[in-house]
Amino acid sequence: MTTEANAGKSGFYPTFFLCLFLGVFGVHRFYNRKLGTGVLQLVTFGGLGFWVLVDLLMVLLGKFKDKGGVPIINVNPKMSWMVVAVVIIIGVASGSSEKGTTNDSSSSQSISSHGNSSTSVSASDVAGRWVGEYQGLTAMDITLFPNGSYVSSSGDFAGGQVSSGSWRLSGNRVTVQLSDGSPLSFTYSGGRLVAGNGRPLNRR
Repeated sequence: MTTEANAGKSGFYPTFFLCLFLGVFGVHRFYNRKLGTGVLQLVTFGGLGFWVLVDLLMVLLGKFKDKGGVPIINVNPKMSWMVVAVVIIIGVASGSSEKGTTNDSSSSQSISSHGNSSTSVSASDVAGRWVGEYQGLTAMDITLFPNGSYVSSSGDFAGGQVSSGSWRLSGNRVTVQLSDGSPLSFTYSGGRLVAGNGRPLNRR
């Protein structure tokens, strides 16, 4: 009887730590030669966690038995319960931290996505009639068509004559290609075409 009691005491620490950290794989049961239930815990991941929690509680209370029916005595209840409490606290803290990181990442992606959508410009956004000044060219009047062509007529622009050509969009950058090959550059911002000197063309 004394030999069995000593065996029960000496097997506590391995059983306790194996159950605590590897219980879902039934390792503590394999250690105590309970092969059948060990395999069952292995394939069910500790009974989806519930079975191994029951085992851990039995180990802490000193009521878990090995294959020979000898109870595994909890030789240090204070320490073992404290270890379980620390593991639980660490698990909860790390879970909260991971959730916070995930939320921050989701928020950043949402903000980034919102920012990208707000700066995304299509040809239909830019197409239309625009009136204003372009650097030294006054009374500029230009119509951009969605198909990439344009027609313009203005006082000083193109010598006061009607001009036509093509335009292209790159991001929010609009480049108008004049008939003589020279380009006019604008930035589409806030619903306006802004020239290099900061003067906008307004939609008509």
